[in-house]
Amino acid sequence: MDLAGKRFLITPASFEDAMELQDAVGEALKGSKMDFRGLGSVLGDGGIENVLDGDIGELSGPIESIIGMVLSVVTSRRVKNALFKCAEKALMGEDKINRDFFDAVENREFYYPIMTEVIKVNLGPFFKSLGSLFGGPGNLLSNFLKSK
Repeated sequence: MDLAGKRFLITPASFEDAMELQDAVGEALKGSKMDFRGLGSVLGDGGIENVLDGDIGELSGPIESIIGMVLSVVTSRRVKNALFKCAEKALMGEDKINRDFFDAVENREFYYPIMTEVIKVNLGPFFKSLGSLFGGPGNLLSNFLKSK
């Protein structure tokens, strides 16, 4: 992947460090509730495209929910510490991704794009097979319930 014309490389962190990131994000989101009121009326038959044409006031519930969830994650010290631990093996060009990298003001615009990729690389593998647990025929949950 390229970022700002430089090669951007992320190597997955250790299992333990990735699990700490997962736990930190989970803790930051604990108690968060998604409010979907008003979303259906704006989406209507046209799908997500209608959001751009809709009244933003009708979306205040979902937007406030999403903003609250994002803020609870990005402001968590535990999440930040876990992100930097998982980013230890990441490189942008020849530069290591660490706190010193972001001391340079010109690099700060890359903080969220980089950390989003760190989350994807380290948490994504945990959720790839989640569908087999809960969805579709022959999933683990339905098989367990049938055995009772």
